[in-house]
Amino acid sequence: MLVAVVVVAYQLVYAGSIYPGVRVGDIQLGGMSRDRALETVGAVFKQRAGRTLLLRAPDAQWQPTLAELGVGFDARAAVDAAYGVGRTGNPLERLGAQVSALVRGYAASAQEMGTDRARLQGYLAGLARSIDRPVKDAELVIGSDLSVTISPSVIGRKLDLSAAAAAVERAAADGSDSIDLPVAETKPQRVEKDLEEARAKLSRMLSGPVVMEFEGRRWTLSAKEIAGLVNIDYGSRPSVSLKVDALRAFVDRMASEVDQPRKDARLDWNGGKIRLLSPGQDGRKIDREKAVSLLEEAISSDRRLVSIPGEVDKAIGGSIDPNSLGIRERIEFGQTAITGVPEKVHNIKLAASRLNGVVVRPGETFSFNKELGPTTLKSGYQIGFGISVNNGEMQTVPSVAGGICQVATTLLHAVFWAGYPIEERYAHLYWIPNYGLPPRGLVGLDATVDDPVLDFKFVNNTENYILIQTRTDNNTLEFDLYGTKPGWKVEVEGPIITNVVKADPATVRQEEPTWEVGRELWVERATDGMDVEIIRRVIQGSDVRTLHLKSHYQPSRNVLMVGTKKPDPTPQPSPSAAPTPSPAATAPSGTPGPLATQTPRAAGN
Repeated sequence: MLVAVVVVAYQLVYAGSIYPGVRVGDIQLGGMSRDRALETVGAVFKQRAGRTLLLRAPDAQWQPTLAELGVGFDARAAVDAAYGVGRTGNPLERLGAQVSALVRGYAASAQEMGTDRARLQGYLAGLARSIDRPVKDAELVIGSDLSVTISPSVIGRKLDLSAAAAAVERAAADGSDSIDLPVAETKPQRVEKDLEEARAKLSRMLSGPVVMEFEGRRWTLSAKEIAGLVNIDYGSRPSVSLKVDALRAFVDRMASEVDQPRKDARLDWNGGKIRLLSPGQDGRKIDREKAVSLLEEAISSDRRLVSIPGEVDKAIGGSIDPNSLGIRERIEFGQTAITGVPEKVHNIKLAASRLNGVVVRPGETFSFNKELGPTTLKSGYQIGFGISVNNGEMQTVPSVAGGICQVATTLLHAVFWAGYPIEERYAHLYWIPNYGLPPRGLVGLDATVDDPVLDFKFVNNTENYILIQTRTDNNTLEFDLYGTKPGWKVEVEGPIITNVVKADPATVRQEEPTWEVGRELWVERATDGMDVEIIRRVIQGSDVRTLHLKSHYQPSRNVLMVGTKKPDPTPQPSPSAAPTPSPAATAPSGTPGPLATQTPRAAGN
């Protein structure tokens, strides 16, 4: 009975108070009213919220309050938990809690600490902006004064925001006064010592200009220009090299000022006393790849002067004395009669003059088109006549430089009888009898040219020079070959004529729309078609070179060209209509027109 009285009295005494022995953390609240307990706990919690927490990071630290970190304490929840001790559950449970608190003490359980996560994350994000930094490898730096330094490497850092927030909450809960922030570090792959060798080499490269020299001429590559050519490779083993393509471009620009083709002088036989018709010029060519290699080597070393390698191609009339060529006698000649309209005669004389004085070196291949140059109106030629195939039909038509095939044919005569190998030759579409006349002509011995398709080429297969001389007057075109006569004998068989196709002697009137009405001219003479083979043997001791010169000619016609164009106040250039009594006298030279097609004739030696 007494126990019951005591229990009832205990309940009455603490009816509005927290039971003795109850605490919140280390704050004893037993016997306190709710208001007094709230006041007591609130004061303590306020003090706790103002407590600072030291946050440590590499090279920096911060000391915010828990409140600044968003950590707060709920005094009312703590007091409510303390007040509830001994007041929940059945009577026996309530009594047991009261006794336990009185005897042993009782810590009230409550969610007294709370965190404003957004505020905490915001604070830590601000720290991250100071802590975080990217990893940076050491690098070579070329200064404005071309000095070479190494920019230091930097260890990369990154704050783990989630882990940092958890660490802050743990420290706030257990009363810790400091934490080490979780910062992950990334080490650079390349540090300063890795670049020392490359830095030394680059400093040497930029130590000064490099001078290149060729035959007294100099070019300077400044240190600043060299810096622009540098390539830094930060691979597994850092290295410094030069951009070869850029270096090659520099050498190419330099070489363009030096390189020049060889130009042999044109010579005049002058009765055996050789004289210059035009001067010669030695060729020069820099060895570009070797120059690049030497220049690259010099830039990477202490040597700052480079002798650029090159070649001099000695020219006749340049470094080679024309009188040392052994040109002492006439070897052979070719000769044809000049006939036809004035334009044709003009073209023949002009082309012959441009081949006069050419020297063919030992072992060299002579090209008619190359030596003659452009055959255009701009280069001085006039409109003559040439052979063309239009839609499968052979025609003689107005053609720029008409007549130059006679020049090629006359040269062929001299080369053929001299015995030199014929590399390339094409026959006309039809045979022109003028080319077969004495003193050196044969039926089937002709050549047609049309740059760049058709060319006449021969080879000087001797150890002696050949001088080509031309001569023209009103009636004759002549080519003379001077030098030293080869020690061989020339024998000729033929011409062997087969497959003759008779020509139709009827007159064909061919309209020419570029000529005015009333103008007429015989432009083609009827000749038979045929196949012709000439066999030439060049005999030198037991050695025999045989040439089978084969030609196929179509039958030609008697063609009278007539103008169909009405008078124009602005006349166009065209062949003059010289009076011609018969088609034979005006037969064209056979120079192909722009639309000409030819089938190559094999000319093996």
